[in-house]
Amino acid sequence: MHKSAFTALAWLAASSGANAWGVLGHATVAEIASHYLTSQAKTYVSGLLGAGVSMASVASWADEYRRTSVGRFSAPYHFIDAEDNPPTSCSVDTTRDCGAGGCVVSAIANYVSRCSKQSKAPESLHTT
Repeated sequence: MHKSAFTALAWLAASSGANAWGVLGHATVAEIASHYLTSQAKTYVSGLLGAGVSMASVASWADEYRRTSVGRFSAPYHFIDAEDNPPTSCSVDTTRDCGAGGCVVSAIANYVSRCSKQSKAPESLHTT
């Protein structure tokens, strides 16, 4: 990782505290990530987002969506509450850390599974 990218991430982690990432944090990480995409991945993302739309500009969409009445169901899918003890031990145990409502790890697994199936109709990807 470039030194400037590491510095930006370290600053965001130190300054964000309990308020999570916020719009700036999500946009910064998305901008950094966009520089590490393969050309095939860049083409795919551009096809999803549309011409001229950056990952940084839509990076906080999920946070905005979860605050709506129709998106409220997705709130637990935005994080994982790892009950580990850094730096002594760093681990994620989905059984222990996801909870009954799920978490970001289980949500990603769910959506990857759904997208991998033949039927990729958008309405089939929504969970309630």
